[in-house]
Amino acid sequence: MIIGIDARLWSETGVGRYIRQIFYLLPKIDKKNDYVWFLSEKEFQTLNLPRPNWKKVLAKLHWHTLSEQIMMPILFYREKLDLLHIPYVNFPFL
Repeated sequence: MIIGIDARLWSETGVGRYIRQIFYLLPKIDKKNDYVWFLSEKEFQTLNLPRPNWKKVLAKLHWHTLSEQIMMPILFYREKLDLLHIPYVNFPFL
């Protein structure tokens, strides 16, 4: 299964902490599924993935914008995800 996680809020408090915990704990409990992490530019540049079946995708789109509503669904679609986790309330309408 290919699971996408929108992790653009990595550096924020609250939901960012939740995202970071998912990132650090998932390799311990799931070695089977593939993960695609949608990251902002800073995290895309600096974050090292702990498993070879994990992938980073640059999502240089700020949340709560029209460009996010248009472009994020395209990024999600390109990765052929089986499941998508958006850990905050602002998900694309399309």
